[in-house]
Amino acid sequence: MLFILCSVSTEFLGLMKKVAKSPLVMDVLNIANVQRQLERLADLLSKIQKALGEYLERERSSFPRCGQSLTVFFGMKWHIDAIAETLLQSHSAVYTSYRTAV
Repeated sequence: MLFILCSVSTEFLGLMKKVAKSPLVMDVLNIANVQRQLERLADLLSKIQKALGEYLERERSSFPRCGQSLTVFFGMKWHIDAIAETLLQSHSAVYTSYRTAV
C-alpha cells in the first residue's frame, strides 16, 4: 500500500513539475497523455481511499464503542460517583470484548 501511495505521489509531482514549467492551459493540454495520467492517478487514489476506509473500519470494529461514555465522563468533572460508574461500564465493555476475543 505504502509503495503504491509513494508511486502515485512521485508520478503526480513529476506531472506538476511539467505543468509548472509551462502553466498555460494550451501547453498543459499538449503534455503527452496528461489526461490519461490524471485519470489513472485519480483511480489509484480512489482505490487507496477505499482500502484505507476498509482498514479503519476493521480496526474500529475491534474495539468496543465507548465514545458516548467518554463524552459523559469528561462532562462530569468532579461527580465522583458518576465517574466511578462510567469507568466500571467502560471497563466491563473492554473486559467483555477481551474475553470474547480470547
